Amino acid sequence: MGNTPPSHTANIQSKEPRKDSGNKKGSNVPDKKGSNVPDKKGSNVPDKKDSNVPDKKQKSMSVAEPIVYDVAIIHSERDKGIADQLSTSLATHGLVSLLDDAEKQSGPPISSGTSLIWILSEHSVTNNYCCDRIALAYIANVTIIPVHLNNSKVLKEKLEFGTKLVLQVVKWYDMTNPEAYGEQMAAIGEHIVTKKSRKDSVDSNVEADEQLKHVSHRHKPVHQITLQTDPTYEFWERKLGSSDSVAWFRFEKSILEEFDEELRSQFSDKQIEWLLKTLRKEIFFDSDQARKQDFLEFTGNNPGKDYLIKRIILLATEKLAMIDVFSMNSTVRLQAIDNLTRFNTPAVMQSLIELLSEDDANVRTIAVITVGKLGQAGVQLAPGTLDSLMINLADKDRLVREAACITLGRLKATQAIEPILNIWRNDFIHTVRVAASNALKQMNSEKANEAVYLTEKLLSEVKALSEEA
Repeated sequence: MGNTPPSHTANIQSKEPRKDSGNKKGSNVPDKKGSNVPDKKGSNVPDKKDSNVPDKKQKSMSVAEPIVYDVAIIHSERDKGIADQLSTSLATHGLVSLLDDAEKQSGPPISSGTSLIWILSEHSVTNNYCCDRIALAYIANVTIIPVHLNNSKVLKEKLEFGTKLVLQVVKWYDMTNPEAYGEQMAAIGEHIVTKKSRKDSVDSNVEADEQLKHVSHRHKPVHQITLQTDPTYEFWERKLGSSDSVAWFRFEKSILEEFDEELRSQFSDKQIEWLLKTLRKEIFFDSDQARKQDFLEFTGNNPGKDYLIKRIILLATEKLAMIDVFSMNSTVRLQAIDNLTRFNTPAVMQSLIELLSEDDANVRTIAVITVGKLGQAGVQLAPGTLDSLMINLADKDRLVREAACITLGRLKATQAIEPILNIWRNDFIHTVRVAASNALKQMNSEKANEAVYLTEKLLSEVKALSEEA
């Protein structure tokens, strides 16, 4: 890279353009403290200052050229002057940047090892595309750098719940004062260069004192925090005694008592309710009982108080990020599916599998399709993936059942022959029966072919009997 490479704008259009720039429709994640946004049917997920700096001429990058960059700068069209200035400043650090206009939705593919700067202002804070890009960057373990042009407290109040969780663990750069632009831009450049120079595998989105460590594979997140032990804290023993298992409502009450101040200072009652529901589902398998063993697999032995609350919030953050990326309303869903083969870490794959049982049928359908695409692309699927897909064969939603049949057929999952055969013969939706029939034929195994032959023969004989009558 030269000393002063120009900033570039990628000439790439989003595969799922969307013109609206307000908050996502169809989510009941409370967007800000005290709000209550209606949700998609079946989902229980709780729900910029103008620049006078003249635009600099941008050098276009041809679609045919490989997109190689260090930093993507996502911004509102009205904040492009600041984005230009920042791009020029980053160039002095030897960094190639691409401008990502939120209104044009023309950003480059998210790539691990890069950084994503979000110029946060009153013009971009509620933009769906920006929020989706942040969620995708989060699950791809890309460094996220918020740069705020307006008061950060006001902007945080306007952020969607999931985006707010993602951004609360990263450093924000203050550019509310034009006189401090140079100093702040230099600091951002140095921060990115430092990240790039690290040879070890450090979490991009958690500060240096929160390195990667963890305990249980099932609960291993994309972003982890160091297990900060405190043998004197003993949350379980102090709150729940020597019991190996307690009723969920008792565990829930203990969490609320212990972290009342921390939770209520950040979240509304509805958001807290969703956090606890997520904790129950992900850690205790939606059981009426909270087991000490499951708790320790999630936290590690002797977790400190600060670590425990961070770990709970981190779990919720990643759950929401995955939902944001793979929801029907996502502007980056197809890009995420196309690029999962490049950042299919065990944690991301596990989170994707967990979406197979998400409450929203649309999310379940998309998760099934995505898993199938990954399997066909040669990605090694996590243990238990096919078993999870087979559960979707009995889903109450017909699109989920149909997608599960198609996916299992393409993956040649012969262990699913019996339930798929049952669907072919008994499902009351014609398109699902057709999907089941095609799935068996795609498997092309001796057992599947035999099942197809026998069923088709019986069908023809039943039809003949009917015609005789």
